[in-house]
Amino acid sequence: MRSSIVSLSEPTGVEVPPPSREGIDDLLDEELTALARRTSVLRDHGIVVDGDVVTLRMTGATPRFTRASTTLVVGMGLFDPVLEKSLVGTTVGEEAVVRSSEGDVSVLVQSSRYQDVPAVSDALVSSGTGGRFASVSEFRAERERDILAERLSERVEERVWDLVDTVIVSSDFSYDTGEVDDLVQHEFERCRKLSAEQGLVFDELSHEQMAERVGVETIEEFRAMVTDTARWRLATALLGARVAGRSSASIALTELDPLTDATIDHYRTQILERVAAESGAPS
Repeated sequence: MRSSIVSLSEPTGVEVPPPSREGIDDLLDEELTALARRTSVLRDHGIVVDGDVVTLRMTGATPRFTRASTTLVVGMGLFDPVLEKSLVGTTVGEEAVVRSSEGDVSVLVQSSRYQDVPAVSDALVSSGTGGRFASVSEFRAERERDILAERLSERVEERVWDLVDTVIVSSDFSYDTGEVDDLVQHEFERCRKLSAEQGLVFDELSHEQMAERVGVETIEEFRAMVTDTARWRLATALLGARVAGRSSASIALTELDPLTDATIDHYRTQILERVAAESGAPS
């Protein structure tokens, strides 16, 4: 028996709705800010303020707070939040006693620099993108198109999965259970051979060994997983053949070459291109 979709009409609901613009403005603002930060420079501060990159000498009661020279970002909290807060207001080149989470520390601030981030402008965008974008407005317009195209492509991918799932539960989807059993048995034999090469018996593996090798813990779960995979591969091939123009799709599992994904990828591409074309998305 050849597995088939005996009466599948032209797929309906193939197209996906246009993607939302939600959050795009914030994403573009973040991208422009990141672009500006990449062109920023460090400038000297005479007095330490929050956010400065500070290099200092420390002498404290513990090795952690006794260093000839260390660099930290004030306010980040990565070194010691108490110490960083106490550094605010100290003067470069002058010794001071500040507090830390482990008591008082004598410090000498050797340098304090702040990140001078330029304002976002057409010139910054042009130089920061190597001339790809000539202005802020061009950057925002083209990046918005890119983001919308990516979102649409994601929806197309999701729609392909939905269509295949629809076939699997359809009453029009018929297949020879013997063919599926053959594929399951083929996968069992493959796993048995691989296990034997390692001195193991696949059917006697512990739950931990099964999970490590095939992602499930029992033989029953493995059989169910392989069966589901075989049905999904078959449904994909049948729907792809139908979308490609067959008035009714019929295909033997032996045509699917279960040892590779090349045939499945071919049929899946047929569905993907159809959905993308219906939805105005690049395939």
